[in-house]
Amino acid sequence: FLSGRFDKVQQAQPFQAISSAFDKYCLWLSSRDQITVEKISSALSADLKDDVTSLVALMPNLARIIGKDCDGEKDDEKDESAVDAQKRLRYLICQF
Repeated sequence: FLSGRFDKVQQAQPFQAISSAFDKYCLWLSSRDQITVEKISSALSADLKDDVTSLVALMPNLARIIGKDCDGEKDDEKDESAVDAQKRLRYLICQF
């Protein structure tokens, strides 16, 4: 069960409520046994590949599950328009 809260003050930050809920879920998942964390990490890495870095920007605790440095920005993301970036994040959240 995940929960998030929409805050009118945070309207300027897209996906704030959902990213907060998933970030808390990632923190909880990272505290599970090592076998479970490795299974989740493998599945996410296989499905999301290099796009996981975009999700780590929204959910920092996801890096605990993936287990690698995800802070680096891809070169092709720098030229991405805001609309394209938002569409991409919507897609990645659905994949997550």
